[in-house]
Amino acid sequence: METHEASHYLKLQFPVGLFGALFDSLSFFVTIWIIRRALDSTKTSEYIFHLSLDLAIALIATLWVLFVFTFGGWLISLWEQVPEQISERSIKYTNRAVQAIQDPTGRENAKNIYFGLIMGVSAALPTCFHLLLFFSAFLSKAKKKVLPTRKKVMPENINHPD
Repeated sequence: METHEASHYLKLQFPVGLFGALFDSLSFFVTIWIIRRALDSTKTSEYIFHLSLDLAIALIATLWVLFVFTFGGWLISLWEQVPEQISERSIKYTNRAVQAIQDPTGRENAKNIYFGLIMGVSAALPTCFHLLLFFSAFLSKAKKKVLPTRKKVMPENINHPD
């Protein structure tokens, strides 16, 4: 990466990695707690509620990535002794998005679109995986409630006419 922002992105990976790992660790333990509560639930509605909480965590994780980049960029600006307000950083990212929409083939815009796409996909993968698990568990639980299990008829219970 040979751009004027190369050192900025090199420094940015540290707060992004640190805050990302912090959120991942915290959400892991919260998810385990939610799963335990869901498995102990006796009502379907309570079970679905707990799974919905995990879904909310997945959506928060997607927004967390945006926050971490904004906050991390602000921290790096303090480190580089070029302080800026978080609102300025937010405006900077908004302007990049608008420019990318207006001229998607421009060199800087294409780079920002590629970077945003990679970050968006990586942020969306956990959310999509949680959605998959949510619907899988929901359908599994609903199937058990809707379709009663049949009792197997054992050969000794069948009345044979002699």
